[in-house]
Amino acid sequence: VNVQRGGPSTGQPTKVEQGDLLCSVYGSHGDAPKVVLAVSDIEDCFYSMITARKIAETFNTVVVVLSDASLATAQQPFPRPQFDANWLAPPLDQTPVPEGIKPYDWDPLTGIARRFVPGQPHGMHTLTGLAHDRGSKVAYDPEINEEGLRARSLKLAALQKTLKTPAVHGDPEGDLLVVGWGSTKGTIEEAVTRLREEGRKVSSLHLTFLQPMQPGIKEVMSRFRK
Repeated sequence: VNVQRGGPSTGQPTKVEQGDLLCSVYGSHGDAPKVVLAVSDIEDCFYSMITARKIAETFNTVVVVLSDASLATAQQPFPRPQFDANWLAPPLDQTPVPEGIKPYDWDPLTGIARRFVPGQPHGMHTLTGLAHDRGSKVAYDPEINEEGLRARSLKLAALQKTLKTPAVHGDPEGDLLVVGWGSTKGTIEEAVTRLREEGRKVSSLHLTFLQPMQPGIKEVMSRFRK
């Protein structure tokens, strides 16, 4: 969870800039793509953490949740969440790992491999920050490194297939589409609503996933002049 204020020392008067966006998307040692999503209001802060954990466990990948000073210091009432059993993590699988199963047996379509939980019988393997083969051994040859890179990228592609096109606030076509992300959502939608009351053909689109991006965004944009 990255809660960023907009600048050094006391920050900026607006205090909404998420200055760590590019660092969160691209900053890593080597080529290790990760999921990056941004919360838009206080209620979203609650539910996004459930989503982030489920994605991290399903796709065995790092998920970064971006917030900012505006959300970190704000207060907002929202309906008390009604507990859902789907929020819970599944029970840890501590059954013995079958013979021949490798700790990084990447699926050729999704890049996902079965997760070995510490303590599982026959599940011992090496964990490092280095390139490794399917058996978890550190590897320096280009073929293995390329295979690992491809598997990590496939995870993002597989996740992207499950995402929905973000909803348009306002009409699905018009003169101007305002695109935003993070805590700017309320401000943008209020401005769009006021302009629409004046008869302007303005709508807005708010992005939750910044990597991978949600599908259909190009098609939505193509229906607006600007």
